[in-house]
Amino acid sequence: MGTLIALTFLLTLEDPHRFRQSRDVGCYLGLLPGRRNSGQSQPQYAIDLFQEALRLREKNGVQDSPRVHYHLGLAHARTGQATLARQQSQMILKINPSAPDAAEAKRQLALLQSSAQP
Repeated sequence: MGTLIALTFLLTLEDPHRFRQSRDVGCYLGLLPGRRNSGQSQPQYAIDLFQEALRLREKNGVQDSPRVHYHLGLAHARTGQATLARQQSQMILKINPSAPDAAEAKRQLALLQSSAQP
């Protein structure tokens, strides 16, 4: 993933509510990845993008984003990395317990914890 893409994400997509659907983001930026290159079919690609966005936010002193952690957690869950997915859901609640994705983060945590029990 390139720095330009991550920086564009960081600076442009701060308010996710302006997009009706997450797939509208790519169109907004002029990026229309093929299905094979998308985070949906290659979750590791999405993980890399979101981790780079978080790294750039921290580097540039930009406030942490529960939304980025939410999507990073979903990508980790999709690859079977339950511990990492759980950490991202916990981070959402730590940053802002009343964030728009907080209820979903709590639901994800419950699912991840119940699936981790023998």
